[in-house]
Amino acid sequence: MSDTDSVVLPYPLPGHLVGNELGQMKLEHEIKIGIFIRKKFYYILTPDGKEIIKSSGIVSSKLNHVMK
Repeated sequence: MSDTDSVVLPYPLPGHLVGNELGQMKLEHEIKIGIFIRKKFYYILTPDGKEIIKSSGIVSSKLNHVMK
């Protein structure tokens, strides 16, 4: 999954590519589970149990995540 200013990868980048310096990528989240519907509409569960729901055009508080 990618957007204008972000990318989700199935593996970590080499350490020299991640950081706060010019030209480096910033690590926003590590993802345990990710469901990506479309640009700006996704669910992320982090390894520490934090849930992140982004939903452009829909009130995210009305959404939840259920896996069977």
